[in-house]
Amino acid sequence: FSASDVQKARIGSTIKSSALLSSLPGAEKKIIAKASGIVSYVSPTLSPGCILRSGQELMRISSKGLAEDNIEVRYSLAQAEFQRSAEEYERLKTLSAKNIVSKAELNAARAAYLSAKAEYENLRENLKDGLFSVSADMNGYIDEIYVSNGDYVTTGTPLACIAQNGPFLATAKVSSSFFESLGRISDVVFMAPKGAFSLNETGGKIVSISRSTVGQSPLISVNMQIDGFEGCVSGSFIDVRICTESSEEKMAVPDEALVEESGNFFVYKQLSPVLFEKVQVLRGESNGKLTVIESGLAQAAGSLDAHSGHVH
Repeated sequence: FSASDVQKARIGSTIKSSALLSSLPGAEKKIIAKASGIVSYVSPTLSPGCILRSGQELMRISSKGLAEDNIEVRYSLAQAEFQRSAEEYERLKTLSAKNIVSKAELNAARAAYLSAKAEYENLRENLKDGLFSVSADMNGYIDEIYVSNGDYVTTGTPLACIAQNGPFLATAKVSSSFFESLGRISDVVFMAPKGAFSLNETGGKIVSISRSTVGQSPLISVNMQIDGFEGCVSGSFIDVRICTESSEEKMAVPDEALVEESGNFFVYKQLSPVLFEKVQVLRGESNGKLTVIESGLAQAAGSLDAHSGHVH
């Protein structure tokens, strides 16, 4: 067992809600098909949850036998255009030095050359054995796969979504009747399966509080950014306690110090290193970690002896 000091805390009202966890923009990215053709998985075990590293190949797209948007034809045309535009740009640079062509003509040739170069190099880097290679462009894990092995896709089709395990956006919905109280938020506690985590413990902060309701819903949003904690999964909901600050300090004990028996609550007050007294208390608000004790324990710190300030 362990003993804890009775604490003084400014615990006001606690708003219970649930928060939706989602990836922050930038922590999630969709992979888009850059060519049309038949999709083939590089690994037969490719599935949501697979850990990825940046540059890892996921799929290949084959356009063999297709009359339109054939990758090999595109590559040949891009290579030819790159060579032609490079030669034209070099020719005009020579003429420009002799003031035979205008600066505008030279700039147009340079733009055409750079565009052709980008197209050619993109195809060259992604073509493997005549197939267009699809790779992860950041570290993370596969959140979703939108196509099956053997599907036909066109350019621009979403293939998969890659996400990183944090940071997250946690959005809690609360009644608009709490709007005034939300201006006095002291903490937010996330009630995870592995324990309760305060906003500070998750490396988090409150990003914004909406100032209006949407449609017919009477709810407003409290948006928080958190780094995450064990068991934190994008797309899931988690119970939260939005704690507001009281204008006065109140006596509080850790939630685990409370023992419930037949609807009544008790704490064990330490009288000596080996002696404890079972005391019935009236509990007040809880922030998920501390519970206010309205009555049952000495309410003034000066009235506590050397050991009675501990509860078990």
